[in-house]
Amino acid sequence: HRADATNPYVLTFDAEAGPPEVDVLLEGGEELAPGSGLWTIWTPGHTPGHTCIHDRERRLLFSGDHVLPVTTPNVSRYPTDTGNPLQDFIDAHRALADLDVAMVHPAHEHSFESLRARVDEIIEHHHERNEEILAAAADGPRSAAGIAARITWNVGTWEEMNADTRNMAIWETNAHLHYLVREGRLTEQARGPQAITEAFRAAFGGEPLRPIALVGCGRLGRPTLASEELADAGYEIGAVFDADPRQLGHTIRGLTVEHVDGLEDALAASGIAAAIVAVPPRYAQGVADRLVAAGVRTLVDYTGTVEVTAERVRVVHVAAIRAFQSSAYALAPPAAV
Repeated sequence: HRADATNPYVLTFDAEAGPPEVDVLLEGGEELAPGSGLWTIWTPGHTPGHTCIHDRERRLLFSGDHVLPVTTPNVSRYPTDTGNPLQDFIDAHRALADLDVAMVHPAHEHSFESLRARVDEIIEHHHERNEEILAAAADGPRSAAGIAARITWNVGTWEEMNADTRNMAIWETNAHLHYLVREGRLTEQARGPQAITEAFRAAFGGEPLRPIALVGCGRLGRPTLASEELADAGYEIGAVFDADPRQLGHTIRGLTVEHVDGLEDALAASGIAAAIVAVPPRYAQGVADRLVAAGVRTLVDYTGTVEVTAERVRVVHVAAIRAFQSSAYALAPPAAV
């Protein structure tokens, strides 16, 4: 990308930019190069494809973001995820515990010894967090956001967090909630599609809104686009835009994800005058400014950060994260004896 392309939703990407080409696909258990003594270990959890490198001869582990000496790596579960990332994370830590390692070199902080001790600390942290979540849900049912607001975070209180940090806290809480549901310690009543439809109806007083341009087809935009319930209620997406090459060209409910570079031309051709801003908060204001300049009269802001001074533009803030994470969680009843 060009050196000044710091915001993919505001600046134009080079036409040839795209995901990197893959030379070797690693699955774990491979030697990186014959005779190198560097062996891959697949360690999902922090990300699905995370991999550590073990130098067997020199007894070194390059742990990436999987094992850090001070920070406990973030483990999140997003609305479109289907797996159990916290279980994957814990299992991958246990797989490292007995490695013959003299020194660990992580991607952050500093190198350290005593891999086994640190692995035990991280696993114990997540067990303690599970107990804290169970306590927070004891008088439930509560949503993921409601439980996250009751948890102790090392970055500050819930009230002190900005939008980005709250999002991360909710996704991490969601990973723990899903883990506890799988263990049978919590019950879940999913109502995400219903909740986002209710949020739109409340915001617009039941007035339908169509067609709508959706900018951002990621963790919040994609389930919005896929929601038949939302469309049936009169909130129908007519065009979809994103800057991520991995999203471009996908067709969902008959709409193909277009590059955000063509946003203005597409809106002018279609006459669409309403749009949903579903990009990360740091990009939201830039997207909103482009939409307003393109003639959009109604903005639905998923981030809670957009400000528009033009009197002719209506801005409606919809708490999409809370809606999609609005499954209610409660303690599971005791097992019958």
